[in-house]
Amino acid sequence: MGDRTILLWSAILFLTLLPGIQHGLWRPDEPQVAGVCAEMAHGKEFVVPRLNGRPFLEKPPLYYALGATFGILFGKDNDLSYRLASTLFACLTLFVTFRMVSIRDGLTRGLLASGILASSGSFFRLARWIQVDMSLVFSVTLAMYAYIELFRKSTLRYSVLMGLGIGLSFMAKGLVGPAIIGSAVVTDIILKRDLSIIKKIRSLWILAIMLISILPWILALYERGGFPFLREVIVVNNLMRFTGASEGAALGHMHGPFYYLKVFPLNFLPWTLAFIPALGSFIKRPQENPYLPWFIGPFILLSIASAKRGLYLIPLYPACACMTALWLSRMGNRKWEGLIVKVIWGVAAILCFAPFLGVLWGRPVLGIIFGLLSLTSSYVISRLRSRDVLSLVMVVCASMSAFMTVYYAAMKEKRDYLGFTREALHRAKGSEIIVLMPDEIFEGVLPLITGKRYRVVERLTDIKEEGLYLWADKDESIVEELEKIAKLEMVFEKKIGERNARLAFISPKTGMR
Repeated sequence: MGDRTILLWSAILFLTLLPGIQHGLWRPDEPQVAGVCAEMAHGKEFVVPRLNGRPFLEKPPLYYALGATFGILFGKDNDLSYRLASTLFACLTLFVTFRMVSIRDGLTRGLLASGILASSGSFFRLARWIQVDMSLVFSVTLAMYAYIELFRKSTLRYSVLMGLGIGLSFMAKGLVGPAIIGSAVVTDIILKRDLSIIKKIRSLWILAIMLISILPWILALYERGGFPFLREVIVVNNLMRFTGASEGAALGHMHGPFYYLKVFPLNFLPWTLAFIPALGSFIKRPQENPYLPWFIGPFILLSIASAKRGLYLIPLYPACACMTALWLSRMGNRKWEGLIVKVIWGVAAILCFAPFLGVLWGRPVLGIIFGLLSLTSSYVISRLRSRDVLSLVMVVCASMSAFMTVYYAAMKEKRDYLGFTREALHRAKGSEIIVLMPDEIFEGVLPLITGKRYRVVERLTDIKEEGLYLWADKDESIVEELEKIAKLEMVFEKKIGERNARLAFISPKTGMR
């Protein structure tokens, strides 16, 4: 492989991380996660995550702390600072994936795996989303890389690295991280029928490094809030969510055991068609593929869990990308294999023209520019690589980056809560704003912009004083209820995604105060 190809590939892979890097704050999750990072940056309290002043103990603080650090360095009142945490974790994940495959199977397959991962639908989205899950994806990938390397070169440093990866996975999202890694290892032991693996990987060293990574925060958290804080993080937000116990189920995302069979094929597009035969091929020879246990064990574990979201599977995507890359690079001359590749080339061709949708979305100049760039880059890549599988992955990455650049620019006005909140603060002209009916959107965005904490009114009937109130709802029910108990003067409202964001001056009617 020539230096020119490697340089071009590196540039394309880097460009996949740039679209939408400053798209504002969109639902779901971004407003509250960015708000927690901002509060940590303002208060420099890295032990207890807080949202609008109250403890926010859904997750440990790894992602929040890194986001807060970027906020301190690059500004606390913008979305880009906190999004850099996801970008960094995504970049590290792509590098580890490349390294993991290239050591065993060569440089070309390493590039294939990293490119497939970068352009898989859900990973691409998560790489620029302010959300803790990307830190979990990196941590799991790091641990599994070390585990796989232990069978190639059984040295202490890989045991230490695996322990560090497991510890970081806990600090990213709690018990789910070690559980994913543990289920992969157990599956590998079952497939290989070799209990001596436990000894080979130096389990005691791994456990020691994991505890060294975790215990300082556990002890510090206990010092701040005692057992109730530990219970909230470990029991309620991990064990109860997994089992579907009432207190955990109330947090949402409950689905049946076959949920992931429906969402995974869509979320891993455009590579699903190639992954399915890759999975079937390696299941027939399970001992030949080190990535298979990483997919099978965690997939079963996460399917058993009561709480499910499509993004919960993304820590398995590096394994999927590795298997897909190996299958694409080794496939024979069978007609159905060639048909799969042709279909993916068809998807790539559609993506090349997709940026021109900017013309319909009100961004004609941007759409035309990036449409032409997409077509040109795809032509150049095809000429350089003669339409092999690496050129296919490069074209998908380049065209997807061009399309999503146009998409995020066009949709920002319709989805961004950061811009709306800035305008709401401007229209408030320094008057106090009260958040109506606990809304993690504005409890996150308001303190991010101003560095202040805001009062919250939990129920409409608790409105006892006139003033400016801010909320977001899906229909007119809140407005209708308010009109029964108060005078309502709408100051600013805007449709954002599926919700109506509203700033209103509310004055309770006589006798309701």
